[in-house]
Amino acid sequence: MNKKIFATALFAIAAFVSTGASAAITYGDSVVSSAQTANALVNPGGTSRANDLTIQAGNGTDIPADSEIIIRLPAGLNFSGAPTYAVTAATPTQGLTLKDNTEFGDPTLGEDVGVELFDTNADGGMDRAVVVVSAAAIAGDTLTVSINVVANSDATVGTKIASIIVNGGLAQTRDVVEVTNDVLSGIVSATGSELITVDQKVQTNVDVTTPAFGVVIPAGAKTGDTLTLNVAGKVQWVPGTSTLTIVEIYTPVSVMPLTGSALVTGSPSAPIAGATSTVTLTVAGAPPAGFANDVIVALELNKATLLAGSAVGNYGLTAAGTAGVTGTANLFAVKANGSSAALTSTAKLTTLVAGSSAPQSIGNIVITENFDLDAFTAATPTITLTAGTGLTFATSTPTITDGGAAGPVVATLTSSNTVMNITLGANNGPTLTVTISGINVTAKSTASGDLSLTVTGANAAAPNSTFAVATAVPVGTVSVTGPTTLTKTGPGATTNTVTVTLKETTYGAI
Repeated sequence: MNKKIFATALFAIAAFVSTGASAAITYGDSVVSSAQTANALVNPGGTSRANDLTIQAGNGTDIPADSEIIIRLPAGLNFSGAPTYAVTAATPTQGLTLKDNTEFGDPTLGEDVGVELFDTNADGGMDRAVVVVSAAAIAGDTLTVSINVVANSDATVGTKIASIIVNGGLAQTRDVVEVTNDVLSGIVSATGSELITVDQKVQTNVDVTTPAFGVVIPAGAKTGDTLTLNVAGKVQWVPGTSTLTIVEIYTPVSVMPLTGSALVTGSPSAPIAGATSTVTLTVAGAPPAGFANDVIVALELNKATLLAGSAVGNYGLTAAGTAGVTGTANLFAVKANGSSAALTSTAKLTTLVAGSSAPQSIGNIVITENFDLDAFTAATPTITLTAGTGLTFATSTPTITDGGAAGPVVATLTSSNTVMNITLGANNGPTLTVTISGINVTAKSTASGDLSLTVTGANAAAPNSTFAVATAVPVGTVSVTGPTTLTKTGPGATTNTVTVTLKETTYGAI
């Protein structure tokens, strides 16, 4: 399962298309032609390298001499400095050149290009870039435009699309960057909803697949700089199994920006050796002066383990090294035990006459296991019922039903007046919802008011729920209906028989 941490779906890698007035020209971006796999990202108010834009001539009339090539950014975005341009000629020494920034407008293939910037929407930033062609393109010539953008502080979240206009033809559009509120610095955790949620009272190690996290390699990082990852808290690698994979690259780069033996894409690829080993990744593909911009990647960890008994909180990895990446990537969220027991929502408190020996069945009890095995063990799940003050257990034949997991049936039952232990069949399924019916109880003569019991699962103090199941009431009165005396009618008459009806005003009063 591939958990993504940034607010973007995978950018669809598509072939160049041709539409509009300049039908032979094709347009694309760096997601097609480099190691980048997803849209570049920027925060509102932040600056970022955007997707490179590419323009390719289909014939010798597509991009004529003295024509203009215009890049126009959408609302909310502006250029951070002038874009840079690079011509890749289909035939060396022939074809497309641009005018440089001198007064003579000499031809250039990409250095010192004469770029004019304009603020077309009066927001104080430049959103339109214009360059002029010197020599006409021939078929196959490609122009790559590299762009740094700044997003306004009020820029809306979502994919932003730039317009490309060549020789006054119909504007073509391409994704240029995605604005996101996700943190774009250091090492970045998956969002809280994507963390692997684990019960605090888990009795065994939890081995979880595919936690993902982001790494932002800062501008200035050079080839050979290192990023070290260490497990924190009770997190461990799975020795001989755990590996890392680069699943997304959000910044235009020509090669994979990280290498390392633990990376599946590395050479050679080797699983992490020790449970608490330090993993070292190395920056690759940076120019001699280092990356000019932050490089954002997402890494996926195929296996990790959280040891039993961790305190409530988030656990994961910490980053260090010489590449300038620091921070914590959380992989696991340990929550307090959430399993609980209660009477079913439709059940009412059973009325018991204090001191009566007549047993009555209480309402059904439902135990909800929020985390697998936090209430019931896998081998011999048990349920313990403990009677509260004034409550006693009577002879019972409980019935167990569950929410779909195979196995839980009453295997054995031991009971005293105050404690009932129910052992179930093997727990062969995942998280359980167990319903108990047929529990009989009585109330002591000293009992009064609501009477409670405590339900405990097989694991210590789980679910440990105490709740009212019955109400104790005093012994009531008996009313008699019908004749209350017997008489004879006439001399020598036989004895008459009379039916006398007794009626309880409270259960157990007779």
